Amino acid sequence: MKEISKVEFIVKRLSRRKSHEMILLMARNMSCSHSVFTADQSIKDFFNRAGYIYENIVEECRDFNKNIPLVENLISSSGWRTVGNPKVELVNNETGEELELIHGNGLVDLSIYDSKFNQSIKMFNSSIEKIDYQDFLSACTYGVASIEAYINYRAGIFNSRQQKEEDKLLDNAASRVSLEDKIDKWIPCMLLGLKLEKGYKDWKSFQRLKTIRDTCDIHPHQPGEGKTYDQLCELINIFSDAFPVLLIKLHNLFKELIPSKIIRYSFFPGVEIKTNNLAT
Repeated sequence: MKEISKVEFIVKRLSRRKSHEMILLMARNMSCSHSVFTADQSIKDFFNRAGYIYENIVEECRDFNKNIPLVENLISSSGWRTVGNPKVELVNNETGEELELIHGNGLVDLSIYDSKFNQSIKMFNSSIEKIDYQDFLSACTYGVASIEAYINYRAGIFNSRQQKEEDKLLDNAASRVSLEDKIDKWIPCMLLGLKLEKGYKDWKSFQRLKTIRDTCDIHPHQPGEGKTYDQLCELINIFSDAFPVLLIKLHNLFKELIPSKIIRYSFFPGVEIKTNNLAT
């Protein structure tokens, strides 16, 4: 008889403080808010009036996969399927401009950045479940794409307000713009000088995972690669800072409501390695 080791990545539990903070942020960003919450107590009162005990919700939501009642929007803006040969249009709420997305049966994503983020999360969860480095690289690739797609989305709104073509922020075949320039130049242009702050761990985590994505997934140079379980675990544990937290900062800069899934994964509690010895 001999022993073999089975390795798992186990998602940790949130602290009560983090669970509380996640619930509060989710409530303040409801897209179809039942109420306008001006204070923490008003959110607690909202749950209590609906028949919930707030302290119990906080405890239950320490389990990262537990959905928050009433305030967490579980309807995605991506992956919709159309039937009955419809015409689907996306309306710019600021300008009233209509953009036809599809006319017929097929697939519809109402938000490109949200779609990229959702795909990033799908691969992120797969990398944990399967302990798969390639899935993690794919999660980083889609994570970077979601950041750029959000800035492009805001640039589209900005451009719709410009009267002169030379005032528009354009990234096309004739004039390519890097993601770095979109962050450093486009954002201040759109926000009258306001900049994305880069001195925090979310930016450092983003830069680190973007570099790994650039060198290992997009432009690989080595014939092979390897990661220890400890190394992959450590990378997984900075993912939430690199993409969800950075997306929250971007939404806050533009004073825009934050999708629920972005909020949830900004509070991802991390994983730990569990090794089980099995007799054969």
